[in-house]
Amino acid sequence: MRATLNLAYTLERGPFYLSVNEAALRNPDETSTPIVLFSGSFSYEVKSETPAERKNSIHQGIDNWQADLLAYQEIISNKFLGKTSEEKTVVPNVFAMSAAI
Repeated sequence: MRATLNLAYTLERGPFYLSVNEAALRNPDETSTPIVLFSGSFSYEVKSETPAERKNSIHQGIDNWQADLLAYQEIISNKFLGKTSEEKTVVPNVFAMSAAI
């Protein structure tokens, strides 16, 4: 059995959903290291009358990826890792993005 915490944040651009999961990282020597896995998603409503407006709205959501990644990193750093804004946390090689239409 593993622990999971699901949270929802209301941000200026829209909702941000965050899951915090207990997990294990398998090492090359077949041992495992306990870790905490953070995964988040931003939800954007696509409001449009025409296909062109829908396409533009989708592109605007995608164009927010850098601001969304920064918001994600700040929430993890400040709320969970206890770091201040001066202490930058780098999350290497752990970014995935998906769009559901």
